[in-house]
Amino acid sequence: MPASSARAVTATVLAALALAGCADAGAGGRGSAAPVSAAEYRAAVTSFLDCMRRHGYLVSGPVVSPLDQRLLLRDVVPPHDGRPAEFNARLAACDHDADLGDIEPAYLSTHPGKLDPRLRDDAVECLRRQGIKARGDETDYGDYHGQARAGTEFNDCLTAAAKATFPDLPGAITIFY
Repeated sequence: MPASSARAVTATVLAALALAGCADAGAGGRGSAAPVSAAEYRAAVTSFLDCMRRHGYLVSGPVVSPLDQRLLLRDVVPPHDGRPAEFNARLAACDHDADLGDIEPAYLSTHPGKLDPRLRDDAVECLRRQGIKARGDETDYGDYHGQARAGTEFNDCLTAAAKATFPDLPGAITIFY
């Protein structure tokens, strides 16, 4: 599997795990417990990555996302010889062991995101390319994205700007807004 395809799978799987955690949190899971601190969230992400590393997967991160300054970005590279069922099972097991599916959405839901100021001009430019003038009162990714005519095009534009401004970001960038 080419590296770009592997990263796309990783981004999809991580997003699916995070979304599954959102559903669990609302159903009486961790979401109803005491708020999650930044330290608890970082510990859960680190535990997840350590677990994947122990099972032989290449990992990177965690790195704070410049798109919201709260999400901890990470990348887990699937093996080049495939085995998606094994990879997905390991992702799910490590996620479960780290309690990441509950902790991450609980943390994100109680800590509002803000777009890194270094990306604001890029966000305005991404909108301008679509013929839209930003209002000027935007603070988070969703404020900009909500104005875009083509959401996927905006995502691609701002993600590329984020990677250019922050070259140490993992290959997979998850967006929550």
